[in-house]
Amino acid sequence: MTESHSGFIGAAFFSWSRSTTKGPVPQEAIIGITFVVAAAGVILLLSRVAGGKEELEHLLTGDILNATKEDIGQRAVVFAVLGAFYGAFHQRFVLISSDPEKAFADGVRVRLWDFLFYAAFALVVVSFVRLAGVLLTFAYLIVPAVCGTLLAREWMKRLAIGWGIAAAASLIGLWASYKMDLPTGAAIVVASGLLLAIVGVFTATRRT
Repeated sequence: MTESHSGFIGAAFFSWSRSTTKGPVPQEAIIGITFVVAAAGVILLLSRVAGGKEELEHLLTGDILNATKEDIGQRAVVFAVLGAFYGAFHQRFVLISSDPEKAFADGVRVRLWDFLFYAAFALVVVSFVRLAGVLLTFAYLIVPAVCGTLLAREWMKRLAIGWGIAAAASLIGLWASYKMDLPTGAAIVVASGLLLAIVGVFTATRRT
């Protein structure tokens, strides 16, 4: 079974587990638990395989400095198509995420749209993990979005801030990796965390 097939199975599971009302366990918690358990399972499997430690390190941190033009070109096409998909159905995804009860009441096929969202998300993750590793992939997915949410309310401003944070973290991480001879992926992840901390302190200060 390929990574893409596993991603589609996960998308089907997450969309099926969606409740018509807010249950005791949030959808985000189910996703987090599934990810942690799956990651632990992969670690256990790699611990029993020759060369598993090297493969585990590559899975976590990737090897982004050795990316080829073909690697970048292929992912640019994939991400452009998926970005257009998310942009075209942005309002629908916002509705089912922020107010699922209203979406169900309006007759929206929430589970179908959930599956499409998670399936496209799985393609992004699988494609980028092969190149950059798990840690950097999720740092890019989560940290810029959180920073944008903290600093702005309009979606376009959040998008611009997210791109800026991702670019700044990349440059800082690459500089630190070069100067201190550090793993590049891990350096960018730490830089992302530091920028998130700065944004969090700034936001808290501004509110007070």
